[in-house]
Amino acid sequence: MYEFYTLLFFGAFVMIIIYNLGYLIVLRSAMYASYFMFHASLFTIMLFYTGIIEEAWFNVTINDVPIGVFFLCVIFFLAFSRDFLDLGALLPKFNGVINKIIILNSIFLVLFAFSLTNNFLENCVVGILIMEVLALLFLTGYLCIKGNIYARFYLWSFSFLLGTFVMASLSYFGIMRPGEHLPLLFEMSILFEASGLSFAMAYKQKELDIHLRQNELLFQELSHRVQNNLQQMISILTIQMGAIENAAIKAHLEDTIRRIGSIALIHKTLQNSSKPGKVNMNVYINSLVKGYHGLHPSANFHVACDQQIELEIDKLTPLALILNELITNSIKHGLKGIKDAHIHISLQENKEMHFTYGDNGPGYNAGSAGDSLGIKLIDLLSKSQLKGHMHVETVGKYCFTLNFSK
Repeated sequence: MYEFYTLLFFGAFVMIIIYNLGYLIVLRSAMYASYFMFHASLFTIMLFYTGIIEEAWFNVTINDVPIGVFFLCVIFFLAFSRDFLDLGALLPKFNGVINKIIILNSIFLVLFAFSLTNNFLENCVVGILIMEVLALLFLTGYLCIKGNIYARFYLWSFSFLLGTFVMASLSYFGIMRPGEHLPLLFEMSILFEASGLSFAMAYKQKELDIHLRQNELLFQELSHRVQNNLQQMISILTIQMGAIENAAIKAHLEDTIRRIGSIALIHKTLQNSSKPGKVNMNVYINSLVKGYHGLHPSANFHVACDQQIELEIDKLTPLALILNELITNSIKHGLKGIKDAHIHISLQENKEMHFTYGDNGPGYNAGSAGDSLGIKLIDLLSKSQLKGHMHVETVGKYCFTLNFSK
């Protein structure tokens, strides 16, 4: 009958391990990786403990289980506990302690797993493992008192296994007699832990998904409000521009309106983005150039941008302002009087972002253009904001290139 229960245990345990492996493949989470490896090492321990595997590695064992597997199990158990309980955010100091304990266990794995030669060292190893587990248990209890729901899930799921572990430790040191049902208790407690924590991790993932969705909605609402505020600013400047008769001042206000408009378009595009905080550059650039057809109806825009390129707002904002200045300069100055005007815009990604802008105008004298606000703004944004390397060709044509990190 015991063999039948053992077979059922291993079958159920394998299914749980496969289930968590599936989550690991999909989520690629360090927490799931540690949990999967913890169960894999625990599975190996039970293979030795139940006698299914009889030959121990390096003949260094505790109750016929290789010392190395014990240490591996504890290392992954500590790593999983650290991530699941989110100690880095809740208890940073204890998180550092756990990391140091993991390193110490890795050292013990190398020192003891292959060179344990007497009962005293063997007892020391068992004592170290027991103290580490108890310390983590007290830490979890403290988090439970603080009202951490995941700590309660954790403690509830491991309670049966910890109780069985204490019984096994007491029997190892001869304090109590090992019962004949101890292996069966281990099997039941492992399945109880695996089922409980698998549910807890699924619940935690669901909570994370809900919070992520809430953050996405908040971000979209924020982008919408920023866009509305910028549009109101544009409206005010447009009204003010209509009351001004000075042509030079009007031109400056018009340039300012276009600069604000390029930023407003970023926040409009963000609202429809599939990735919060990122904008598809092909969509953005094509949307931006549509607003310039009225300034030069015969201008032909040629946009070459990888469909997959997405930039975060801190990179996109200076690039959008640079592009706005380049197009404005081309239409107002470089392409003035040219009927068959062409503007080429390219954005490619290799190891870094490679932005190219050019038109078929006659170029200009770099010395006379260097004093304009637009040229100064392009230089400032390229070097100070994007930390990029720019190059300009102005003889017989205009070609601007900018390389910057993503």
